[in-house]
Amino acid sequence: MKKSIKVKKTLVIPDTHFQAPVNNGLVAPDYCHDPDAISLVLQVIKDLQPDEIIHLGDICEMGTVSAWSKSVGREGQIKGTDGKWYQDSWANSMLMVNNFWEYFRKLLPKAEFHQLEGNHDFWSDVSFQYPSLAPFAETLAFRNQKVWKNCDIKYYPYNGDPKVEQPWVDVGKVRVLHGNKNTSPQRMRLEHDNVMYGHQHKILYNSWDASSREMRRAWCIGCLTKLKPDYNSRGGAQNGWAQAFGVIYTMEDGTFTVKVPEITDGIIVDFNGKSYFPEKLGKIDKILRVLELPN
Repeated sequence: MKKSIKVKKTLVIPDTHFQAPVNNGLVAPDYCHDPDAISLVLQVIKDLQPDEIIHLGDICEMGTVSAWSKSVGREGQIKGTDGKWYQDSWANSMLMVNNFWEYFRKLLPKAEFHQLEGNHDFWSDVSFQYPSLAPFAETLAFRNQKVWKNCDIKYYPYNGDPKVEQPWVDVGKVRVLHGNKNTSPQRMRLEHDNVMYGHQHKILYNSWDASSREMRRAWCIGCLTKLKPDYNSRGGAQNGWAQAFGVIYTMEDGTFTVKVPEITDGIIVDFNGKSYFPEKLGKIDKILRVLELPN
């Protein structure tokens, strides 16, 4: 006897770290988002037609307030591919965020959208607390961007902020959050039962089963950034990052299945019977051209 089962499809996007080109678009940052990897996930979303999209946070690099540039004595600046340092463009970074979510709202008019705040995004809100920047917080701070209201996106402040009580989204029995500090997947599993998180830019998995309790799982689902060994690494050593994303299939009783499709050598091999190859973001939709980078 055939039985119809309703399954909710949730696609989870990990750290993207959008970074706007500088110097009138002629210079791209050394480290930032990977347009090819993002194009693959956008193609999957178009085919999968998920009921829900969650971005795990660190949607932008936030180079103007980044601890990375501060640590090398270049606060408020980023390094171009020509080796020179340039002022970051806050307006262009926010345009990337706006167009990214506007594309999804146009593609999926009835879907639920969630934006978690990552540590990079959180730095923005901290910076706008300084007296010199406080007058601009209402319009410029990341939490106050108009896109959240305009595209009906639920926004979740950073889980490293002690004032935040619930910095996560619960998808059935899976808790989805950005991730605070570089905790192990074992620790994440013990604290949250079943959890999917980002922050570390790595693909990690940990499980634990016992006869006395339900299963516990932890998935760290990588990133969609360039895999540059000299970014956030010591001495140029390989940083161990990997590109991927997450999909959660949830039934009405909370039973779920998780997939973490990995991007290998720039392609997705056989996800739901189809392989995906990079496309120009402007070809997918013209409003996504702001995410493209100069060669």
